[in-house]
Amino acid sequence: MRVHQTGSSSRGTSYLPQVFETPLKELSDTHFPQAAKIVLVQDNLSTHKQASLHEAFPAEQARRLAERFAWHWMPKHSNWLDLADRELSRCRASALIGAFLTGRS
Repeated sequence: MRVHQTGSSSRGTSYLPQVFETPLKELSDTHFPQAAKIVLVQDNLSTHKQASLHEAFPAEQARRLAERFAWHWMPKHSNWLDLADRELSRCRASALIGAFLTGRS
C-alpha cells in the first residue's frame, strides 16, 4: 500500500491510510462508482475529516474523493451509539405497546 505524505502528519510518520481513507476510496471507486454523491454520516473523531484524505493521497485524488461525499457529522454532544440505542428503545417500546393493544405476545 502506498502512503502519500504532504508534509509532517499530525499522526506521525507511520500512519497508513487503511483505517479511514482507504475504505472511503473503496466506497467511491469500487462499490458506488456511478453515484453522483455518497452520503457519509460519521462521528466527530479528530481523524475523520476531509483533511485526512490530503494526508493519505496526492492532492488531485484527495480532492476528487472529498467531492464525491456529502459529509455529515453526528452532534458533538451525543455519539452515534447513544443515538442508535435511543432509536432502538423507541422502536422496542412502540412494538411492545402495539403488542399490548392488539393482545399479541
